[in-house]
Amino acid sequence: QILRAKAAEANGFENLPVFVGAVLAANFSGVPVETLNTLSAAYLASRVIYNIVYI
Repeated sequence: QILRAKAAEANGFENLPVFVGAVLAANFSGVPVETLNTLSAAYLASRVIYNIVYI
């Protein structure tokens, strides 16, 4: 179970640049802040759920 937790953590770090890039691209392209906040919160919630299910 510890190995799966470490793998989930590594997966999160691997996906972080993609998330940051998407947020920056959306911000620079003029996506409304409310929409960006909602989508970011949904993504982060899905990552938390993924980690719980994976471990």
